[in-house]
Amino acid sequence: NHAGIHTEISSNIMRALWSKVLVNVGINPLTALTGLRNGELLDHPEIRQVMKRAVEEAMMVAQSLGIEMEFDNPVEKVYEVAEATAANRSSMLQDVERGRKTEIDALNGAIVELGRRIGVDTPVNETLVAAVKGLESVRTGLEKSRE
Repeated sequence: NHAGIHTEISSNIMRALWSKVLVNVGINPLTALTGLRNGELLDHPEIRQVMKRAVEEAMMVAQSLGIEMEFDNPVEKVYEVAEATAANRSSMLQDVERGRKTEIDALNGAIVELGRRIGVDTPVNETLVAAVKGLESVRTGLEKSRE
């Protein structure tokens, strides 16, 4: 805070971490796949529905693991964050645009893997992982061919 950067100390790091993951699970892969900025995702009902389902699946995994969130309604929180960061291009979108490997495995991929381990189905997150990995493969191939 002395440097003018807002920081918060959490007494429950797992809750803070999972709350951030839920937001990123809903926003990042969809921006990467569509090329839209965060806020633009909200303008499309079909995209909002995919966002909602991805977050609901992640929440089911978190609940099954006994992890509490920092907010009562994770889907509404994701919508709020997308609106508050409307002009942002997510890091995953920027990685795809630059032909770099994304963090899809650490976000939606982790939800899928944990879901498998504990018996929670995550079909939307599985599809998002496959789609981003496919796009990643195409884009990294394009970047390599330009070198």
